[in-house]
Amino acid sequence: MPVYRIHIIKRWVPLQYEYSNVYYVNTGTLQDGAGYAQSIALVEQALHLSDIAFDRYRVSTLPEDDDLYVTGLLGYQGNRQVTWMSGDPLAIHNVVLVKMLTAIGRPSLKYYRGILREGDVRVHEISQDVRDLVTNTLNTLLTNQVPLCQEDGTPIVGILTAPNVGSRQLRRGSRRRTRGLPL
Repeated sequence: MPVYRIHIIKRWVPLQYEYSNVYYVNTGTLQDGAGYAQSIALVEQALHLSDIAFDRYRVSTLPEDDDLYVTGLLGYQGNRQVTWMSGDPLAIHNVVLVKMLTAIGRPSLKYYRGILREGDVRVHEISQDVRDLVTNTLNTLLTNQVPLCQEDGTPIVGILTAPNVGSRQLRRGSRRRTRGLPL
């Protein structure tokens, strides 16, 4: 079966900063990929704070120049609330590193922004509750039969959440080396 690339495009509402996570699925058609994109976005919604808006998704073939893709609107916010007890959200460059494990070879790495609050971190270490939430929530993709894979088609067999807070630079449009995603 062909491998399709899925972009889940989100927006950090306070500064209107747009970013995405990329997944690969091994499925029959672009339309099947669109169904999986919606499933992935709903799972991600459970992880993200309420100031993260899920705008749209894009499912495309792997070759950059063939222009075969499907897009769809999502239009919802993250589910996790910020309260006075949990503390303020951490800056958007603070990320949770998740390793998508395969039976052989190197794992795929995903960096999730907009998940952490001050109360979720103790001395640069993510609390066990949050790590369990991330791991268990993303594992539902595998148990719900979403055919996640690496770009080469190697199936994802497990999820591992790193214990430390990561830091990823925010990308700016002027540094983009490939063409942007169509709206």
